Parts: sequence; C-alpha cells; structure tokens
Amino acid sequence: MLESLRYGAQENSVSLGRFPDGAAGFSRLEGKTPGANNARRRVADVVINEVMYDPISEDSEDEYVELYNRSSSPVDLGKWRLEDAVSYAIPPGTILPAGGYLVIGKNAARC
Repeated sequence: MLESLRYGAQENSVSLGRFPDGAAGFSRLEGKTPGANNARRRVADVVINEVMYDPISEDSEDEYVELYNRSSSPVDLGKWRLEDAVSYAIPPGTILPAGGYLVIGKNAARC
C-alpha cells in the first residue's frame, strides 16, 4: 500500500503521526519518537466548546465560536486566529485563564 501526506503550516516542535501506530488518520503527538512507536496523541488545552453557525435570528452576524481552556494553567492565545465564517486575529498578550471561556463573535457588538 502506498500513501502520501501533504503538509501545510505546522506548529514548531510538534510532531505529527498516527496514534496508535497504523491508525487511519494523523494527529498531533506528545513527543518525537524516531525509530520507536509513536507517542500518544497530544490533547489540546484549549478547545472549541461551542459554535453558533445557524442563529435562530437567521442573521449570520450573530454567529460565534466559544473557546474553553480545560487545563489548570492559563494559556496565551496571542497570535491565534480564526478563519472563515467567524474571522478574528486574537491580539498578542490575550490570556485565557484556567477553566476560562472566550467568545469570539462575527460581530462582537451582537454577542
């Protein structure tokens, strides 16, 4: 069987591979393991917790994405960005506290 993978932009120092070895898809891994079984899948501290993609108002300006920091430490979101329906570049120095939420609206005045 012959396979290929096209790489786009990647995070510095984050390995990409199959977990468990031989799995169908590729995931971010906890570490680099050249010549050994792949490390476990890396679990992200910040996750998309909620997406409002079809508001009851039927106005796309009411769309939003909610991020949640499920870790026990604050996370610097500076330089993160969302693209497509809700587009936003998070300013440098934006800290999401442990257990905190951040709502990013397509139109912030309507959130």
